[in-house]
Amino acid sequence: MCNGFTRLQTQFHTRMLTLRYSVLRSRILNIQRYCRGYLARQNYSRKLNAILILQSEVRRHIAQKTNTSLSY
Repeated sequence: MCNGFTRLQTQFHTRMLTLRYSVLRSRILNIQRYCRGYLARQNYSRKLNAILILQSEVRRHIAQKTNTSLSY
């Protein structure tokens, strides 16, 4: 009788720990997903800003080159 109760307790605790593990794992994965999305958006924003600065510098250089050739 005692052995059966111990087995039942073990199965119950195992099931509870498995459920707790799966809940914690899903919460951690959600946090990880949000963090990765945030970092990806920041990285994209930085790259876009760098491209815009580069484009404006190239346009400025071309405009200066064109204007100096017209003035002579």
